[in-house]
Order: sequence, then structure tokens, then C-alpha cells
Amino acid sequence: GGSCVVKKVMDLQDNSVYAAKTCKTQDSRSLKKEAKILKMLCHPNIVSSHGIFDSLSGVVYDHLSRI
Repeated sequence: GGSCVVKKVMDLQDNSVYAAKTCKTQDSRSLKKEAKILKMLCHPNIVSSHGIFDSLSGVVYDHLSRI
């Protein structure tokens, strides 16, 4: 298992504001699966994923919808 936190973040290149989901986990497969599904969906009430990556410390980051 793992724990996740969603925070408001800004892209410093274009000042776009996003929600970012940060998760500490030993197994990132389920989070990558969630991001893959979110990329396929297109609905105004469902957040979309703009990218996911693992850090060396075991934290998984996912950029979600623009705010």
C-alpha cells in the first residue's frame, strides 16, 4: 500500500496551474495503471493525467488536470 497527497503546483515554463498527486509506494504499477486509464478518458468531471514518473526515493508523481 501507499499514501497519496494532492497538491496545487505551477509549471514554471508557462505558469499553468495543475493538481499533482504524489504517492509514496513500493509498487507503482497500480498508479501507472490509473494514469493510463485517466489518459484515455475525456469528461469534464474526470481529471486527466498529463504524465507520471517515479523518483529514486520511491515517490510517484502524477500531473493531473489544470486548475
